[in-house]
Amino acid sequence: MERTLLFDFDSTWTRVEALDLLAEQLADEGRLSRAAAIEIAQVTELGMSGAIGFGESLRRRMAVLDIGLGDITALAQTLKAQVSDSIVANADWVRANAARICIVSNGFVEFIAPVVAELGIAEDRVVANRFLLDTDDRIIGADPASPLAADNGKPIAVRALNLKGDVWAIGDGFTDYQIKQGGAATQFVAFTENVRRQHVVDLADFEAPSLDVLIAHDTRP
Repeated sequence: MERTLLFDFDSTWTRVEALDLLAEQLADEGRLSRAAAIEIAQVTELGMSGAIGFGESLRRRMAVLDIGLGDITALAQTLKAQVSDSIVANADWVRANAARICIVSNGFVEFIAPVVAELGIAEDRVVANRFLLDTDDRIIGADPASPLAADNGKPIAVRALNLKGDVWAIGDGFTDYQIKQGGAATQFVAFTENVRRQHVVDLADFEAPSLDVLIAHDTRP
């Protein structure tokens, strides 16, 4: 049976949450207070755990960040060194299966695509938000035309792909489970190599503490 693997990006494909990492970098540069960086990380966790809606989580974080496209280019370079250990270790498998892998993320194409391209994932396999810019190329939010900028957007975005066969949603957060909950995936895999949330694991068809475990399940007859 044809199977498509939908990977989350933050804390799944990479070891970190991208906007949290960006906030830490801005704090190191003196462009953001440490208190604001901590607040961003706390809001990220509230959204990933399902305590608040993703739309609110994104709005609250973007309201604090004063960034431009240059900051995102630098962030993408940093993220290339933050890919999850088991994904790096299985780079050959990832490249061999790139045609059936999609990245489905509430993050942003502008920093995700350069990272996943290192392992053969084309930009048209990245389903994510895009930044909304002002006339000076400063980032003012997320493009509201994408369902991923709002609550429960992942299942809507995945259904628009018109995928056939078996579809696995793979990730660390509640928004990844929502893909299956919304009828757009046949299985939800809790990927716990970097972050393990018990209430998310409890919703999963199985837990994958590494890509090796996922590959073992994927290759079973």
